[in-house]
Amino acid sequence: MQRANPNYLKWIDRNLELGDEINIKIVEVSQVDKPISEKRELASFVEDQQRQYYEKLKQKYENQIVISPFDRINKVFPALISLQPPANLWGFL
Repeated sequence: MQRANPNYLKWIDRNLELGDEINIKIVEVSQVDKPISEKRELASFVEDQQRQYYEKLKQKYENQIVISPFDRINKVFPALISLQPPANLWGFL
């Protein structure tokens, strides 16, 4: 998913502390204050981060065995092993 504006703008350089209150008022103005800093998100950096996250999840999940709900029932109730579900019972078989 691509964001519309991959920029990070900053108008105030202050950390919030416990008890601070923030009030927001939406107004229409003819001019806006310039931000004190602006950082542009690099597409290559974002793609690298996404790839690292994907590889981490892939490593975590790719070797796991997926057991269908019917197989789980058969483990709990071995007498049902001879029964077969209808072909479209689970919608994804």
